[in-house]
Amino acid sequence: MVAHVNWVLPFAFLTLFPRLHGFDRALEEAAMDLGAKPLEIFTRIVFPIIRPGVIATALFSFSLSFGRVHPNHIRQRVRPHHTRSVLGAYR
Repeated sequence: MVAHVNWVLPFAFLTLFPRLHGFDRALEEAAMDLGAKPLEIFTRIVFPIIRPGVIATALFSFSLSFGRVHPNHIRQRVRPHHTRSVLGAYR
């Protein structure tokens, strides 16, 4: 699992970084000047702006993850005592 996260993380970062980099900090400052709390700033201003990047990152990461799953594991039920065979399939 950790190795898989390490494999997907760079792709997720490359997908989300441009959206975060292009975010205008002046919007946050304006909201603070108008008395908005930090959680309110995130939920009403920041997250709606970066939401397309988050969705694209999630979909891209899922597609990378789904491509790494062996088709036999999708068709059959994996039991706990088959952990060794499941992990062996990814080597």
